[in-house]
Formats: sequence, C-alpha cells, structure tokens
Amino acid sequence: MTSVLRDLRAALTAKVVATVAAGAVLVWLLLTELLPKLSTSHTRTGHWESPLPVLLLGLVIGLTYGLLAVGLVLIYRTNRIINFAHGQVGAFGAAFFGIEVVKWHIPYWVAFLPALALAAGVGVIVETAVVRRLRRAPLIMSVVATLGVGQFLVLFAFAINSQAGAGAIYPKPTFLPEFKVGALLLTSAYTGMLLLSPIVVLAVGAFLKFSRYGMGIRAAAANPEAARMAGVFSSRMSSLAWGIGGLLAAFAAILTQPTQGFTSGDSFGPSLLLVALTGAVLARMQSLPKALFAGAAIGIVEQLLLWNYAQAGLVQVALFAIILLALLLQKQRVGRAEEKGSWAAVQAARPLPAAIRSVPAVRALGPTIGVAILTVFLVLPHFISNSASVKLTGTFGFVIIGLSVGVITGLAGQLSLGQFALGAVGAVVSFEVSRRTGNFVESFVYAGIAAAFVGVLIGLPALRIRGLLLTVTTLSFALVIPGYILQQSWALGSGKDPGRPILAGHALQTGRSYYYVGLVTLLVALLIARNVRSGGVGRRLVAVRDNEDAARAFTVPAAAVKLQGFALAGFIAGLGGAMYGHSLSLIGSTSFPTSASITAVVMAVIGGIGLLSGPLLGAAVVQGSTF
Repeated sequence: MTSVLRDLRAALTAKVVATVAAGAVLVWLLLTELLPKLSTSHTRTGHWESPLPVLLLGLVIGLTYGLLAVGLVLIYRTNRIINFAHGQVGAFGAAFFGIEVVKWHIPYWVAFLPALALAAGVGVIVETAVVRRLRRAPLIMSVVATLGVGQFLVLFAFAINSQAGAGAIYPKPTFLPEFKVGALLLTSAYTGMLLLSPIVVLAVGAFLKFSRYGMGIRAAAANPEAARMAGVFSSRMSSLAWGIGGLLAAFAAILTQPTQGFTSGDSFGPSLLLVALTGAVLARMQSLPKALFAGAAIGIVEQLLLWNYAQAGLVQVALFAIILLALLLQKQRVGRAEEKGSWAAVQAARPLPAAIRSVPAVRALGPTIGVAILTVFLVLPHFISNSASVKLTGTFGFVIIGLSVGVITGLAGQLSLGQFALGAVGAVVSFEVSRRTGNFVESFVYAGIAAAFVGVLIGLPALRIRGLLLTVTTLSFALVIPGYILQQSWALGSGKDPGRPILAGHALQTGRSYYYVGLVTLLVALLIARNVRSGGVGRRLVAVRDNEDAARAFTVPAAAVKLQGFALAGFIAGLGGAMYGHSLSLIGSTSFPTSASITAVVMAVIGGIGLLSGPLLGAAVVQGSTF
C-alpha cells in the first residue's frame, strides 16, 4: 500500500511539473509571437484605440496583486491572522535586492534568491518574535503588532537603501524579452510578472499539496491539536507559512519596483494591501489559485477604470463595492468552530476584591484622580502656547475616536480600521449644518447621527461573518473616504474653511478659546462611552462578543446588538470628527488620512482596549512626544 501511494504521489508530481512546463512554454509563445501580431492599437489623445493593451497591462499588474493575495491567504489559513505588514516585508526584500545588484554588482538572477531568502527569513522572524508571543493574547494585539512591524520595516528599508524607491534605477530582469503591444511597451519587468507569477503560484500549490512540509502546514491549519498528536509541530509549520508569505511578497515587490516611477513605504501600505485583500476575500481566504485569478481580474478592472476615467479614487470605490458584495454574498458562518480568531479574549482590567474596594481611601481614589486631571486640563491653556492648544485639541479628537474604537472593538469585538473615516463623515456634515444654521451644537448632533448611520452600513457584513474579515471592509472605507468622497465638490473639494463656534456674539478663533469646546466634547464622549459600558447595551455587546451562540440561546438579538454597537461607535466618532474638523483652519481630504484611523486603533490598544481611559493613556504615549 505504501509503495502504491508513493508511485501515485510521484505520478501526480510529474503531472504538476509537466503542466507547469507546458504553461511556461505557452506563455512564452504568447509573449514573443502571438500578442505582438494581434495588436493593431494606436494612441488617440492619450488613450489606446484597442482595449487589448489595457487588458494585457491589467493582467500583468493583476498577477502581482494575485501573488500578494496568495501570501495573505496562506498566512490567514495558518494563523487566522491578516498580516498588515505583508507589503512592507516584500519592500524590505526589494530594498536589499537593489543593494545587491546596484551597489554590489551581483548578477540579477544570482541576487534574486538571497533577497527572497531574506524576506522569507523576515517573515519567519515576525511570526516567531511577534505573532507567536501574542498567540494567547487577543487577536487585535497581533493585528496592531503587524502594523507596527510594517512601519519599522519601512524605516529600516529606507535606512539600508534610501534609493530603493527610485524605479528608474531599479534593476530589471535579464534574459527576458521586451516588445510593444501597440502603444504599450512591455519591458522585461512586465514580462517577468506575466511569465513567472503563475509558475510561482503553481509551485507553491504543488508544495502545499504534495510535499511533506506542505501537508504539515495544511494539517496544522485545519486542526492544530490533531496535527500535534500526529507529530506535526504547529509552531514550525506556522513559521514556514510566514516564510513562504514573505517570499511571495518580495517576489512581487522586486518585479513591481522597476515599473514604478517612485515608490515609498506608503506604496506597499494600505492601498496595495487593500487590493491584495480584495483578491483574498474573493477567494474566501481559502483557495490559492482563486486568489491569483482574483488578483488578475482586479488588475484588469483597475486598468479599465483608469483608461476610461481620470480619477484614481474610483478604483478604491470599485474595490469597496466588490468587497462589500463579496462578504455579504458569502455563506453565513455558524458555530464556534468557524470563529477561531475572534475577539472573545478582549477583557477589561480585573476588578479589585470587594474587601479592598470597601476601603474609603480606595473608593475616593478614582474620583480624586479624575477631578485632579480635569482641573489640570481646565487651567492648562493659561500655561501653554496657542499652537500647543491647537495640537492638544486635535489630540482630543483622536481620543474621542479612540473611544469609539473601544466600543466597537473592546465591547463588540469587531476590529474597525475606519473610525477616523467616520469622523470625516461627521466633519463634513457638521460643516454643512453649521454653515446653513450657525448652530454648532446642532451640527455636532447631526454629525454624530450621520456617522452612526454610515457606521451601520459598513458594519452590515458583520451580520454574516465573524473574526478579522470585517477589517477588510473598514480598511477599504478608510481609503475611499479621503481618496474619493472628500475630494468631490459636494463634500470638501479642494478644501473648505470649517468655521468656529460663536458664543455670545464672540467667535472662538484662537486655539485657546476653541480648546474648551474640544474639552467639553471629550467629556460628553466619555460620558456616553461610560454609560454604554455600564449599561445593558454594553453587557449585551460583551455577551455577543464572547459567545454569540449562547447569547442567541438566551434570546439576545445578536444582529440588532451588533448594529447598535456600530451605531454607537459611529456616533462617538462623528462627534470627534466634527470637533476635530472645526479645530482646523482648512479641512480637506488630507485632513483625514487612512493612517489616522490606524493611529486611533493603536492608541486605544496601547492604553487598554478594555478600559474607558485607554485612549487617554494611549494618546499620552503615542502623541505625547509631539508637545
């Protein structure tokens, strides 16, 4: 029986190798013989008359997206973690590759393997030193940790190779053809993407399906306990999966870099991650070939949109719509087995024993500290400059939005990376209402209501999915708002003066005078968040977060409770966004960047996602150095 299985495996392996070889030959013939003869396209006012070059360019770029999506799917299947440093790991490998070829004059294909090995090693280090250490912690810790790792890798890559972002001097693949398809010049870099990407994915798929270590990765991902009993070390398989993910990211980055005019750390950040995540979501975070095909399709859609429309932000809008529909149309996942990777472990600080709480000094400690801090904030503007007051007011805005993160993530267990974008919705609504009515209190209320409504809309996929996939929707939303929505003329356009409140006929123009508006708004937001945490809504949110099936058994309407959480978090974020917007002299799309949503999450996590005061403590750590 063993020999039969061995022969069968050998036959299947030979079949895979033959299929890969045949595919490589067909792609090569397509590149060198067929496509140059098929195209008759010419330029016309900057466009191509034939869509063939656009489709081909989209296919080539889409294969790169597919490679990144494959890496994300592989890591997610192994750890149930979305690696937000995926692109930066690849960028780090690409920076080292540039040093090898440009500075050390190592031949291209000789330098290729060490760069891939380095990126794979970085992936293994991230899993071993960061992710594995947080295995027993709430998954939000792992997500935020990968965000921090990504920022560190960007800075480190720039330190070792400051010219890595210059695509003009970045080495291109050698021994690959360059030719024109109509008006489109396919350089060797594009040829490398089109030729090598499918081969690499097929090789990874064959490795996972037929090799001993590949079967170990799949076994550890499917059932870690059973795999461990069979002698498969889940931790080693996890490290191997992260290493393969880093290799794929570096492979995509090395081939992509020469096609870019100039790239920076942000080029491999949220925007590129969103495209890869879209492909992964379309593959349901399960199938590697589907992730590759989905990435290719996304690349084609992207180029068709750019060919017909000048606004690049439309691509992000299309991706947001695709993600929303894909998640809403997925089968509803039921049962606790599908929820490995939930936020159920997020807990507040353990309460003190009753004997200690009964001591009068202990009972008075909290109120005393609160009154002391409030007193300091009340008198602080008299001892700091006007610019420092403006900065502190802006920090209040981040803290308020951090409070909304505490509600939706700490209580409801849904990680949202789009809360600052909800704040942008509140800022736009507050600007329009205050411009028409002059009533800033009313404008703040309407801002909260509008953000609550939008928060419910982007939270609808949470009714069907559990775990980390909601981050894909909220990240997409955080990119769409500044990248497209805020740039429209009916929103903020090129920028608007938000205006300042008028009290008793006096406009609060200075930073010191508006500071107290920010402080009052923060106190209101703290009161709302406190009441949510201590009331029935908070208890129902925690019940659904910890065990949704058990909550349903006790007649808790889980869907309605989730939507209540999104609405409450959105209302708080809208208040923070309105207050933050009016603190600026000019608001536009750059006032609400995607990175700000990530900063709000980091602040809430560092301070304590389960604590009401968590965003305050996190703000002191994250933004304290700016004062």
